Amino acid sequence: LKQASLQAHREVSIIRAKAFTEIYKKFPDKPLIIKRALAFSEYFEKVPISIYENELIVGSITEKRRGAFLVPETNIDGMADKSQFDQVKKKLFTKAIDSTSNVVSLINPSLSGKLATADMLLEAKLDSFENRSTLNFSISQDEKKELNNIILPYWKERNAYTQYRKYLSFKEKFLMEPTVAYAAEHQLVGGVFLFHPNLEKVAQTGLGEIIRDAKSKHDLIKGNSKKDYEKRDFYEAIIITCQALISFANRYADLAESMASDEKSPGRKKELIEITKICRNVPEKKANNFKEGLQSLWFVFIAVANDDGGHEVPFGRWDQALYPLYKTDVESGKLTREEALELLEAYLIKGDEVEFLLMNKAQFFEDGNSARITLTIGGVDESGNDATNEISYLFLEAFSNIR
Repeated sequence: LKQASLQAHREVSIIRAKAFTEIYKKFPDKPLIIKRALAFSEYFEKVPISIYENELIVGSITEKRRGAFLVPETNIDGMADKSQFDQVKKKLFTKAIDSTSNVVSLINPSLSGKLATADMLLEAKLDSFENRSTLNFSISQDEKKELNNIILPYWKERNAYTQYRKYLSFKEKFLMEPTVAYAAEHQLVGGVFLFHPNLEKVAQTGLGEIIRDAKSKHDLIKGNSKKDYEKRDFYEAIIITCQALISFANRYADLAESMASDEKSPGRKKELIEITKICRNVPEKKANNFKEGLQSLWFVFIAVANDDGGHEVPFGRWDQALYPLYKTDVESGKLTREEALELLEAYLIKGDEVEFLLMNKAQFFEDGNSARITLTIGGVDESGNDATNEISYLFLEAFSNIR
């Protein structure tokens, strides 16, 4: 499983960008939060899915094993295809700038900074998905054509980054260029999720319960003020997105069931049947066991990453969320420590497949972990007591085993 994952090439996926473009075109006058929810639903309905050989935790960020999706509503910088001539120019100019910079840095460090900025600008103008020196991604000719002819033209003046730049004064733009702010500002095609999204709640309650709660609160709103409409839109968006993820999980259940009927290996057939049952239950309902807990958390992570943009979406304190399920399973004889370890290893391999499309010089900061996912283990509980448990140590062991 690990070798197959590592051998998969990084690829660009345009399915999400296509879904968002189609929905935004179809419903131009709907509130933004509803458009995003409908686009989210469209993506999870249309994205092709796969269950790879020997997988125990299923579900992928894109239709490609190591795929990076695009977020054109946020930023389209660096997405346009570059010609072979541009790639030749890039090599020549980069070599010249690097050589000059080495000399200038000894004479005038401030000029060296300006040359570094020039190099960054060169990346923006001449770089492409495929010709980058690190974190390069492949993309098919058909995808390039659709991206350049349909998707990017629609978002050229509509993406959030372009809109934000319109509010900057000339001085503000000028001051940002020769500093590290340039790299920070230009690195992303999506968001940075610098907070804990509480993925554990879904494993503990299920999306069905969240939908029922949202419907109840939606129906209580009787007014017609702007604030009332915004509240109704908010709860409607929750319902749409939660239902979309439930349908996404059921698509995996259908696929696993179909694969199980054709599977010759008794062992793998048993695994696929179990995957079918798990995906029928979670994330719609609360997780009843350790395996369901892991799968539920993974499905919700995929959803949050696709909504936000995928960069730095933290897993959270999964040892705390999973330990009660693990403890019950082990004590009842339904799960062994070794089986739990294997599942955590399978899950970590899935996490390693998550790719994020960084732009310009920022790509050099993240090679090998472009999504920069973090997992928190141990720590303390609400009362300040040691919260370390057996899952905390199992995660460490799993990390060690798959390195």
